[in-house]
Amino acid sequence: MVLSIKYASSSVWQEVCKKVKDAAVFIDAPAGECVSWHGGIRLLMDSGATSVKEFSSFESGESALKAVFIVSTPLTGTTRIILRDLISNSKFQHCILITSCSPTVLTLATTGNVSENTEEMTALHKLETDMLHWMKNKDYAVEIFHLLISCLP
Repeated sequence: MVLSIKYASSSVWQEVCKKVKDAAVFIDAPAGECVSWHGGIRLLMDSGATSVKEFSSFESGESALKAVFIVSTPLTGTTRIILRDLISNSKFQHCILITSCSPTVLTLATTGNVSENTEEMTALHKLETDMLHWMKNKDYAVEIFHLLISCLP
């Protein structure tokens, strides 16, 4: 069986679209460029997104209760600050983070090292805990997905 890049890339965005129903979507520039090859903002809106905005500290979710963040860079430094600002300045009860960075890459970017024998999830769990803290309620929902959103046909 031969798997084409176009099919693989389309499949990833189909998975993303399953998550955006009734959500305010925040997308960074590289991921925005990638989705443009698959239908752009219309693809996300047709999948039920209530809005699609730039992944920026200057945006907010307004009255949205669900948010989907689509980012292509490790969740450190400025990217993490933007995520914190977006969540803290909104009233989200359900946050979904879709990132092209694997848990191992996130751990490496966060700590500078990764154990060779284990699938390192520490940084991912810390990020999930931080997101719940920024939402100001530990009973709210956070989901984090690693999808290769940066793949182009």
